[in-house]
Parts: sequence; structure tokens; C-alpha cells
Amino acid sequence: MPSTYNDSGQLKSALLALIGEHLGSFSNGLAAIWVEPPLLPESTKVTGLKCVIQLTPTGNVKVVSPGARHLERVWTVFLVNFDRDTEDGAHHFLDAKALIERKFVHYRPPVYLPPTSTTYEQVRFSLHSPTMVSGV
Repeated sequence: MPSTYNDSGQLKSALLALIGEHLGSFSNGLAAIWVEPPLLPESTKVTGLKCVIQLTPTGNVKVVSPGARHLERVWTVFLVNFDRDTEDGAHHFLDAKALIERKFVHYRPPVYLPPTSTTYEQVRFSLHSPTMVSGV
């Protein structure tokens, strides 16, 4: 996997290619991968594993020389397991998590968020995507 993604669309395509077979689906039949914002419409149902990508990365800019800047970008990605009570659901969650851990450069270690009475099991990734920009 390349380590630099210029927009959320590039990152979404890379993630879909990597973990697509483990993703669940939306009620319209499409793979359960979404870029936020906007939020999913409330009427949209999800089965299985959902991947959520934040629309814009966080980070900062460092001047490294006259006319050159180092962009330190970090993309936030969540895997949300809507099917944790089945063996297949657990396998898809763990397999997708392992693939992302192996194939992407991480800015911070992944954070596991256990299910509660109001939330689903999930893991948050901070994917590192640095790049150099020349010019003013």
C-alpha cells in the first residue's frame, strides 16, 4: 500500500481493495464503507462490518527548506462490528483489523473500543500519510 493518500477517495479505494471481502453491506447492497461527513442517513441499515473514514486528515505543516513543506497528515479510520455475536462477524472484524495493521503505516497504535449498551465493538486507526509539497 502506498503511504500517501491525497484525499479520502484514494484511501477509500485502497481500503476497499484490502478489506472488501470482510466488509458487510448497507441496505442498498453496497459494501459498508463510508466517508464522513456526511453521516449515513438514519434509514440506512448495516449488516456485518462497516468501515468509516473521516473526510479530512489531521496534521500539521513543517517548513523543511525555502519553498518546501512537509505535510504530516493522519487519517482516522474506524472499523465497526455490527455482527459481533457470530463467529463469522468476529473473524471478519479480526481479519480486517490485522490486514490494516500490516499494510498501513500507523501514526499511533490502533485503539480497541469494546461494545457497550449503546455502542458497537470498534477499532480506531490513525493512518500516517506524510507528503512533501514544493512551491510557496
